[in-house]
Amino acid sequence: TLYGSATVGEALSANISDLKRVKATFQEVRPFEDFRVGQLDVFPLLAAHGPGTALNYVVRARGRTVLLAWDTGWWPDATWEAVASFRFDAVFMECTVLGPSDAALGGHLTFPVLLKMRERLRALGCIQDSTPYVVLHIGDNGGLTYAEACDLTKPHGIIVGYDGLQLKV
Repeated sequence: TLYGSATVGEALSANISDLKRVKATFQEVRPFEDFRVGQLDVFPLLAAHGPGTALNYVVRARGRTVLLAWDTGWWPDATWEAVASFRFDAVFMECTVLGPSDAALGGHLTFPVLLKMRERLRALGCIQDSTPYVVLHIGDNGGLTYAEACDLTKPHGIIVGYDGLQLKV
């Protein structure tokens, strides 16, 4: 089952004539309306990636709460208001331009904007300094090797994600 906004559903319908043929179904979800997937409680957040396209997700299971946020952009006020009620055990957030950049990307984050998002989450009480904070959805436009990206993020206590990363929270 694929979960997403109405815009995602429209894009799927326009590009895949028969979801059943690829053994998939689509379930529309709306920002700020909880839904359940197996043992996961999921709360969609409205991202700022494009009109109605991207959602970020708060996922709760087994007493833990995790933020999954890529194609993020700087969140709209409604998302900041909704997220303020959560306390995260870990954060996974995109940083499409992980490297020195003053570029304004709109629907994606640069490293300076990622740091501002993290600071705002901290100020709202959503995270603590010790909360694992992982960057992912990293484009090659940051111009850094993995080691250089780690050197950049380490002083901020941020982990650069990689395939197979496992965290204990």
